[in-house]
Amino acid sequence: DHAVIGCVGNFSAGKGHDFFLETFAHLRARAPRCHALLIGDGPLRATLEYTARALGVAHAVTFAGYCPDAKEAIAGMDCLVLPSETETFGRTLLEAMLARTPIVATNVGGVPEVVTDGHDGILVPSGDVDACGAAIIRVLNDAPLAQRLTRAGAATVLRFSVDRHARAVASVYDEVRMSST
Repeated sequence: DHAVIGCVGNFSAGKGHDFFLETFAHLRARAPRCHALLIGDGPLRATLEYTARALGVAHAVTFAGYCPDAKEAIAGMDCLVLPSETETFGRTLLEAMLARTPIVATNVGGVPEVVTDGHDGILVPSGDVDACGAAIIRVLNDAPLAQRLTRAGAATVLRFSVDRHARAVASVYDEVRMSST
């Protein structure tokens, strides 16, 4: 029953930490033993700490601060949530996939290029507390689903490997060179 729901990122506008805390407050009604772990720092930290107190969940939220090697912390989470309002890529998603930690992320920006809904993570609309909370509960309560998502996530990471990227870039250069001769 005790679960750690984590969030990693800079505490700044657009990162959705306030949405994460709202979702967590609603989630605690259904899973009272869950704990939130926020890794990061930034200009909104004091505001987010206040929000956790105002929502009555400060006792169940740890603000861990900046962590140079967040990968280890991600590996210890039962679910990683990327609550962004805007996101270009979301490297944290790949770190969670490598760590075989299930993912719930907002369907914004470049996130759908990394996470395929229902395949290697669950995508939810940004700001939809009910949908995000329901997705987290699904991941926590459905072990076969969580295992399926993390297995697929491990394969997804390979698509983003440096070697694969280098080969793709070289291929584009080869095509350009061939078409110009």
